[in-house]
Amino acid sequence: MIIQDSPFPFDGPYSPVQRKPYRSDRLPYSPHDNPLYELNSEQFSRKDKEMGEAFVYLWYDAGWKQTGGERYYIGKHKGTLDSGYICSSKYMKPEWEERGCKQKGCRHLFGDEGHHGDFHRRVLAYGTEQEMIDFEIKLLETRKDYFGSRYYNRVVMWLPCNSGENNLNYKHGLSGTPEYSKQYREQNSEKALLYQKQYYQQNSEKILLDQKQYREQNSEKVLLQKKQYRERNKEKIALQKKQYIERNSEKVLLYQKQYREQNSEKVLLQKKQYYQRNSEKILLRQKQYRERNKEKVRLQHKQYRERKKLEILEGII
Repeated sequence: MIIQDSPFPFDGPYSPVQRKPYRSDRLPYSPHDNPLYELNSEQFSRKDKEMGEAFVYLWYDAGWKQTGGERYYIGKHKGTLDSGYICSSKYMKPEWEERGCKQKGCRHLFGDEGHHGDFHRRVLAYGTEQEMIDFEIKLLETRKDYFGSRYYNRVVMWLPCNSGENNLNYKHGLSGTPEYSKQYREQNSEKALLYQKQYYQQNSEKILLDQKQYREQNSEKVLLQKKQYRERNKEKIALQKKQYIERNSEKVLLYQKQYREQNSEKVLLQKKQYYQRNSEKILLRQKQYRERNKEKVRLQHKQYRERKKLEILEGII
């Protein structure tokens, strides 16, 4: 029997703990084939396992009907099946610790005899780490609409967290040096930007939702951080504002005009309150302006008086 390539491979009458007979005509899995063949570990050859530095796996939570929660999790692991690795999901891990198999050395494969617990694991592929990363992303892309409802997964891909010499903070065995971090970022700027771009493109909705929830849950903290940032970066913010207005002068003027028209009463009230709070400051500015621009002020007064005379004469005539 072959499980259909659907996001919900076990919604049918299949029982994950029931051992299925091995079919000799079924070839070891490769990432280019149907991703949900009914596989046991025996169906991979010894060569597949020895040559593969990583594997992609599927967890099935058989207790989802009782818990009312998610039922699947797809992941990738660099290492061997018996390493004791479960998953990196903060959503599935607590459930597994409560309802998973605690048998020592349990490999948690579908159909294994003597297996206890609600969680059952199936290996979908062996291969190089990059092959498995690409394959995991391919599987998750087709299931992202069900994240948080039927899948414990929440994102399509994570930003890479490399170890050893590829780690951001590595420097001849030492970590945490600002000089090396800066040097690494400069040398790998294009690679880092590419990973970030891919991550944001594939998880844009989740990122926006997380940001919104964080702001709602930490409104006071966010306001304090914004205030502290503005105080530390007054010159930088003023420069950015000036540059933006210069680049978008027409757009800014149009927006200001529309805002004043739509909020005329509010604008008048704000002006009144501002003058009341800063009357001394405003008078001082006016005085300084007149002293710096005496000729200009005289000319403006003269023009004003001439306009008034004309208005009076027109009214008499």
